[in-house]
Amino acid sequence: MSLTKVTNSMIEGAVTSILDYGADPTGSADSTVAIQTAINVVGNYTNDTGIQGTVYIPNGSYKITAPIIMGKNVMLVGNGLRFASTFVPAATFSGAALFQINGALMIGGFAFYSSFKNLCVDLVNVTATEVPITFNFNFAYSCTIEDVYVRRGVGTIISITGCNDIHIIRPRIFGFQTIDCDFGIRAVSDASVTITSPDLEVCNVGISQETNCRVTVLGGYGERNIRAWKNSGSTDGSMTVIGGIWQGVNVGTIAAEALGGNCTVIGGRYNANGGSGLSVGLSGTKPANVQFLGVSGDITDQKNWATTKVVADTPGIHKTTLTNYKQVTDAVATSLIRVVCPNANINWGTLKLRVSAKLTSTGFTGYVGTWNMAFGVSGSVIQTGALVESDAMAYANSANYSLGIAMTAVNSIPNLDIQVTADSGGALGNGDTVEIMVEAELTQATNTGAVYMIIQ
Repeated sequence: MSLTKVTNSMIEGAVTSILDYGADPTGSADSTVAIQTAINVVGNYTNDTGIQGTVYIPNGSYKITAPIIMGKNVMLVGNGLRFASTFVPAATFSGAALFQINGALMIGGFAFYSSFKNLCVDLVNVTATEVPITFNFNFAYSCTIEDVYVRRGVGTIISITGCNDIHIIRPRIFGFQTIDCDFGIRAVSDASVTITSPDLEVCNVGISQETNCRVTVLGGYGERNIRAWKNSGSTDGSMTVIGGIWQGVNVGTIAAEALGGNCTVIGGRYNANGGSGLSVGLSGTKPANVQFLGVSGDITDQKNWATTKVVADTPGIHKTTLTNYKQVTDAVATSLIRVVCPNANINWGTLKLRVSAKLTSTGFTGYVGTWNMAFGVSGSVIQTGALVESDAMAYANSANYSLGIAMTAVNSIPNLDIQVTADSGGALGNGDTVEIMVEAELTQATNTGAVYMIIQ
């Protein structure tokens, strides 16, 4: 066996070239057996033999007709993004995935240290039926995809199940059509994944976090996707998205969707050309454990929250702050904030509300004011004083576009709803839609229980 020496600082250890085993860089002949043989020399998945190291993919286009199965501690390395080192599955391809990293096939039941770097995959010849998954990770640890470009994607490009410490670095995934490319990166179940600086375009869902998966996205870009990313709402999983630019596919669409289950979004811009750039689903109700902090773009109608909730069981003063944005019907009372009393303990505190409102037809801010209220809890019933307005400024843009605010506290057991009525154009309103922002601060002095606020 001869080894091809590669002068590339990114390739370390023993190196085997697929050309040494008969791979055809012109794309005319089938290179499947040659590629699999080279991989098996480095790390055979059936018996853990091999020299441990790198399988080098020289410049060329390599035809593949059957799945390629990776071994442990095997790195497939090409010569860069775009088309230098390209795998092209043929129309006759048959199998569940183009590349399979499956610990269930290996001694010990786990794969580890398999990686792909500086490669291109062109799915021009196949449909999702022929290649349902491009890279399939199952029961794998500490595996990496870095600087891999997938062109004319179909089906699911990267699928991850039952894996820990999977790193996907600078993937470039371009679907053929959103109806053909279902998922760019799909964390299916019980997986821990970090995705750094992805570029995801023309997918149904660019990144999907599903059952019990822990997904972290650091920066990146997504456009022309039905959803740039989507959080499924699994209570045992989590998704954190930091920064990035995420855009919807058409005018009035949704760029990204957080359905709950420990989802935190910090910064980033969400553009939907008038739609809901960052959405929590059709209901418009804030799911549990979802935090949006400092995001920008098309964020409207309860789609942006900054929340700190404190539920303390020790005596003292514990502040809870919360912000809610909402579009309301003129002259109709609408609930924005709820104070919750979860038990029958005696609690008391104060509530401070800062409210601003504007007319959607003019964009003119017509009201800014502060409201204060004291409350007490006895026998699970919240008792309140009156909501008192202070420091209010109501502006009149014209006789037809004046705007006033009325605040009401509605008692129930064991909750207290804070409602706002925005009245534009007079006592009965003029039918104009009004946008409301309320910032609420709850100061609670607790005995053995606690009260807290939630979004309405």
